[in-house]
Amino acid sequence: MADKNIVIQRNNAGVIDNVYPRTQWGNVLNKPTTFTPTAHTHAAADITSGTIATVRLGSGTASTSTFLRGDNTWTTPAGGGDVVGPSSSTTGRVATFNGTTGKLIQDGGVLLSTLSTTSHVHTTSLYGSSPSTVSSGGTLTLTLSANITQKDLLLINWGTTADTYFRTFVRMIRHDSSTFYAVLQETVDAVSSGDLIYKLSCQLGTTTTTGSYTGNQITFRNGMLQSTTGTQTATTLYVQSISRVVF
Repeated sequence: MADKNIVIQRNNAGVIDNVYPRTQWGNVLNKPTTFTPTAHTHAAADITSGTIATVRLGSGTASTSTFLRGDNTWTTPAGGGDVVGPSSSTTGRVATFNGTTGKLIQDGGVLLSTLSTTSHVHTTSLYGSSPSTVSSGGTLTLTLSANITQKDLLLINWGTTADTYFRTFVRMIRHDSSTFYAVLQETVDAVSSGDLIYKLSCQLGTTTTTGSYTGNQITFRNGMLQSTTGTQTATTLYVQSISRVVF
């Protein structure tokens, strides 16, 4: 530094307050060309603006398909799904598969709210290959496809022609110590001749039964077609099908 008169000013406490003349950086001799910073750290709270680069957050590769794990590692989520659907849908509709890949779904077009349970009966067919006739005053024994007991509730389709039937639910009752039977009866308004009453009795098995019944045979007996006026007319009745009601 060039020789100059230097004036030093101190404050009341004796601390140097100013130095005159002020030295210009360009006038400093033998100054270093670089200045190595002293090692130091910053708290996270010191960062108040800007965006930190992802490479400063953790190891691995940051992308739209990775996330920053708790150990500061960019990782692909485990179990990533590959099922895709349409760009839009209707709330409440059932989704169905589109094609056979198992990865495409579509709007099924059916609202879940419309899939209400309707009243219906579950049955297991026991007989129904073709209509069988029971002549007036005669009997008919049918062999069923499975065993039944006196506790079963049966649904029997029967009637006066081969294509017109009544549907009757029936459970056999004990007639005496050896017989389980029931009577199928249907009343038809015939107007001029009074109400016509069709009767068809049925019995489990073909012979007497003691205590209970388990078997695959049922016997029908045809009563007379009669009217409320007291007249009776012989008629053939038909048994179209027999089913067991399943609960």
